Amino acid sequence: MAWSALGFVLAAPALVQFFSAFSGGEPLNATIRAAMGAHLVIPNPGIGPGTNPFAMNAYVGFTVMAAALASRTRWVLAAAIPAFLSLGIGPIYDLPIAEMVRFPYRWHAATLVLLAPAVGIAASRFRWGGWLGALIVIEGLVASPVEPWLPGADANIPAYVAHIDGPVLELPGPLAMAPGRINRSRHRAQYLMFYQTAHRQPSPWVPDFNSVGVRDTEHADVIATFTALDKLSGLPLPENLPLKGLAAMGVEYVVLHHRELGHSRRTLVESEMKAAGWTSLFDDSGASVWMDGN
Repeated sequence: MAWSALGFVLAAPALVQFFSAFSGGEPLNATIRAAMGAHLVIPNPGIGPGTNPFAMNAYVGFTVMAAALASRTRWVLAAAIPAFLSLGIGPIYDLPIAEMVRFPYRWHAATLVLLAPAVGIAASRFRWGGWLGALIVIEGLVASPVEPWLPGADANIPAYVAHIDGPVLELPGPLAMAPGRINRSRHRAQYLMFYQTAHRQPSPWVPDFNSVGVRDTEHADVIATFTALDKLSGLPLPENLPLKGLAAMGVEYVVLHHRELGHSRRTLVESEMKAAGWTSLFDDSGASVWMDGN
């Protein structure tokens, strides 16, 4: 098991790149860390109705816990260490490196690894051990917060992308949400990053990492105004759009995503763009592409 420490050495280049990708290098706020830690509550089953995001999941399962405790092995005590760390609280998070941990609930990966031998011992000792694996799977499907069927997405590149040939601002863009809150703008990564692999043009939007490590740029006021166009932001509509500010940023194209913007916001943007000399290059039911005609 000591050889597993070699993994940190092998992963060091990737870890260095990851931590340098975001400019915020200060210790994480304790409140944010606790929000992203495991919570000692019975989760809502993912099989039920409504939105049950499964990305933040520290579910172990009552069957696993019962079997592990019944095994009476040292593995149960060892598993208690990462289980406690997954709460995201305690003086250990004041130490170097640990103070940078953003998703403490992921310690539960180690919890499950350490519980696995205990569950295996219980399965070998008891007469009903042969059914233990099936019980764990059934409980996970019925009671855990993980949705049993994963949503899919269309991998086709829409027609509007072919009309983009320069730096582009897509509206609406990403929103920064407090850690622990469901961010319903995340699906926009489809056109902000996936479609970008086709048109290969830069975007002024700054990727959000759970509101951690994001810094304002010199064009923050311009971006903030366009963020206010987003109905998910809850901000009042801007009185006018800083279209000249887009030119200063080097933006040559603007894409309006009709469903996400809504009719009133789309009409507002289009009227101001026409008045400012922008030209419509493409328009269908899903999106329209505008080019700076100045």
